[in-house]
Amino acid sequence: MSKRTLDLKLLSFTSIVALLIEFIFGTANVLYVTIAPRNPWGASHPIAVLYIHVIIGLALLINGIMMINASLEQPEAGALGHTIVGVAGIIIAIAAGLAFVNGGGRSNLLSLIMALGFTLALFAYAFLLYHLSRTSPKQTDA
Repeated sequence: MSKRTLDLKLLSFTSIVALLIEFIFGTANVLYVTIAPRNPWGASHPIAVLYIHVIIGLALLINGIMMINASLEQPEAGALGHTIVGVAGIIIAIAAGLAFVNGGGRSNLLSLIMALGFTLALFAYAFLLYHLSRTSPKQTDA
């Protein structure tokens, strides 16, 4: 198995774990964070939960871009497509999340779009990890 394949498998697994942690913080935001309509980024309470959610989302985006880069040299068919779909899901979730907070946290539709972006990214990375796990052990180049 090539080093690129191992790197991509590690990044896929990391993304899946981070997405699940992000889901927990997203749920905590829905249940416990009150977003102030006039100053959503400064007067929300408890703001730390919201900021941790945002930081994990940005880390997921950076990790996704690293995955696209790693998949460019990946001989495995579909690796690039899976990573692009995963990053697209993250971008959709981030865009909906920004709009949600800027709108005072009152939009069920934006909340749904965030969840759909999360789901798209989770499935893309899970399928990528599955396909990479089935790669032939004959590939031993570095």
